[in-house]
Amino acid sequence: MGLLTLVFCFVAGIAVLIALLGCFIFIKSKRRNDEQDRALSKDS
Repeated sequence: MGLLTLVFCFVAGIAVLIALLGCFIFIKSKRRNDEQDRALSKDS
């Protein structure tokens, strides 16, 4: 039981890290796209 709980906590921790990393990358790419859109509208 103890080992199973440890494995579950380990997997849950990795899942949370991956989710946070995914959100960070999504926000970063979204911000970059917004800046590109602004630059494009400024040129035209």
